[in-house]
Amino acid sequence: MLGELYYAERYHRCLIREVTRAAAASTIVASVNELRAALSSGNRSIDAYLTPGTHALKMPLVVRRQHLIVRSDGATIDAHGFCRHFLVQEAGILELEGVRLINGSGIVA
Repeated sequence: MLGELYYAERYHRCLIREVTRAAAASTIVASVNELRAALSSGNRSIDAYLTPGTHALKMPLVVRRQHLIVRSDGATIDAHGFCRHFLVQEAGILELEGVRLINGSGIVA
């Protein structure tokens, strides 16, 4: 039993260290507009932390020839039924972690 507790505690500390390292490497963005600006910066790889809360979106975020990672601890992107949330094109890569997408509308091609 003590051995199991030791390994569980050790695993937990390693996990906390990994999460802290990942958050430290992310650029903090407070709005969809800041995320859009990061995408237009020309960087090929973007690791962004979107602050928790609901963020309104009126036009899709275009990920073209970029690798975008969006992390959060409770952010919601609301498209209000106007558009799809993301448009991933030309070998773009999108990863979402802890982000909710609601009210999007898109036409299946």
